Amino acid sequence: MTSDTRAVDTPVGSQPERGRKRRRLRALLVLLAIGGLLAWGAYAAISLLTVRAEVTAARELAQRGVAALLDADPATAHSDLTGAVEAFSSAQRRLEGPTVLPLRAVPVLRPNVRGATALAAAGARSAAGGQQVAGALADLPGGVGALLPRGGVIPLEPIERIAPALRRADELLAEARGLVATAPETGLVGPLAEARAELVTKLNEWAPAVATAARVTDALPAFLGGDGPKRYFLGASNTAELRGSGGLVGAYALLTIDRGAVDIGGFSSIHDLPVVPADDIAPPNPDYAARYNRYGGAGFWQNINMTPDFPSAATAIEALYERVTGTAVDGTIVVHPHALAGLLALTGAAEVPGGGTVDADTVVAYVANEAFGQLTDPDARKELLGAVAAAALERFLTGDTGGSPVAAVRALGGAAGGGHLVMHARDPEVQAAFEDAGVAGRLLDPDGDYLAAVVNNAAANKADFYADRTVHYRVELHEDGAASATAAVELANHAPMEGAPAYVIGPNVADAAPGENRSLLSVYCARGCRREGFRRSLTEGVLREDTELGHPVFTTMVPLRSGEAERVELDWTLDDAWEPQGDGGVYRLTVQNQPTIRPTRLVVEITPLDGMVVTSAPEGFSAERERVVWVGDVSGTWTASLEFAPIRAPSVGDRVRGFLSRDLPVYGSLLSSIRGV
Repeated sequence: MTSDTRAVDTPVGSQPERGRKRRRLRALLVLLAIGGLLAWGAYAAISLLTVRAEVTAARELAQRGVAALLDADPATAHSDLTGAVEAFSSAQRRLEGPTVLPLRAVPVLRPNVRGATALAAAGARSAAGGQQVAGALADLPGGVGALLPRGGVIPLEPIERIAPALRRADELLAEARGLVATAPETGLVGPLAEARAELVTKLNEWAPAVATAARVTDALPAFLGGDGPKRYFLGASNTAELRGSGGLVGAYALLTIDRGAVDIGGFSSIHDLPVVPADDIAPPNPDYAARYNRYGGAGFWQNINMTPDFPSAATAIEALYERVTGTAVDGTIVVHPHALAGLLALTGAAEVPGGGTVDADTVVAYVANEAFGQLTDPDARKELLGAVAAAALERFLTGDTGGSPVAAVRALGGAAGGGHLVMHARDPEVQAAFEDAGVAGRLLDPDGDYLAAVVNNAAANKADFYADRTVHYRVELHEDGAASATAAVELANHAPMEGAPAYVIGPNVADAAPGENRSLLSVYCARGCRREGFRRSLTEGVLREDTELGHPVFTTMVPLRSGEAERVELDWTLDDAWEPQGDGGVYRLTVQNQPTIRPTRLVVEITPLDGMVVTSAPEGFSAERERVVWVGDVSGTWTASLEFAPIRAPSVGDRVRGFLSRDLPVYGSLLSSIRGV
């Protein structure tokens, strides 16, 4: 018996037919996949274009908002910054959404999508910080003008009302900096890398400023007598006779502040105050006595501020004042002639004793030089600067500022930035705020390299009014963070030999000629520097080596007759001048200048390691062969940070990223639009 199994075992259709069906199915699936991919790509392109539009709008709104805030228009600023927050946040959500998410799986695109997302999020936080401040200012009765003094009173309530907003803005900008730090530093296409660098620069500028504003705002009520009357030693100094932290303090007054109400007592000559032996006053820092007791130290008013560290000088002033008067003070404020110029630019001309007026353009020359030919009484000469200071301060405190809070802030900021207004408080929290704000006048101890050239007048005249100073710093970087450097300080004396009173041009010390200046020059370098050489261009001289607050300091006397100039050069080496990072590194330099009548001419030359090239430098640097150079006039503190890396040919990744930036319109335009977030 046989059985027929074909009905069970034979498939429908032949084997070739089955293969054709499978191939058609695969082709259909491929076509569907391609179609889906194209549809997703089109949708992704639309999403990226939307992101581009949102980021562009956000950037424009943020820029307008910041400009309005700086123009004291907080209502407009708040509106624009609110729009910027919304647009940045929307862009961030799209970049984190499912449409763009697959791009993160592509190796070349992954860091760029991550970077764009981080920058959009950082932009939202940054704009939100400005939004907080603008909103708080807009809510003040009278707007920003409510913060200005009126009738001799600095208002405390508006300051206290904006403090929470500043604290929140500080937190938001700190978050923004953290988000930028998560954005990849490598693998970014050109526009995105530039956007990251620009945002880092802006946040490095604004975040510390907002943090400082928050801290100062928290501390101001205590400084302004919010918890009871405060008394301050108010000194008027003349930078035509230099001292380390400014000029000779020739006149003083007692300034009292109670709940913001300011009272400035009459100015008196510093000669009215008794002096005591230097050893009778505790030195304000461990190095002060060794450096300055030979000149009278903390017991002698005329030399008490020879140190460039104003907190040390102020501590000595406060101790000596209490010792000789029996009155304790809560701090010290010293103003220099250029600070008065800033105030008078705000308030207009002020009357001077004996008739006449001075304004912003004439006050420095008048109080530092010209008035001495008109006044014959020594005490009247010393009190003159105090009288002009009182007039300028009182006009500012009565609200005679033209109603511009922006101008007021800029005037005070300019005076503080040049070191022409310095403040000290015994209250540690207030003092910390002063240091954050840059008005403490502290001898700095920054990371990286450091240089300061400090002069104390030893001729007992006002010849520093005619002095010019050039500081030339040449640095050559070596392996492992080391460097060798030469600091050259040239002092030039243009004082006349006749035609000015002896009070101005001398001679007021033994063996000096009319117009002669004598400068006790001290050059400070970074901790750990080791001197290798010392030269002078005009005369031979003795070099004394000391330490002050951790800094090696080299001191020599430079006598200069009228028309003379001398160049003093010091060579040193430093083990930790720069910071190696991978196959490159970062060099940071701080040059601290004492307040002077004329700005210092600064020349900086930096030579990186062989085979290295500077990849990032502040504005003003120029490349000259294998070094970079900066030349300019400076007052106050000057800083620079330079990055360098090995010279190398473009890699494959560089070429791919260049292609993406140049040749893919949607992707390139998206990245370009993020620049400047």
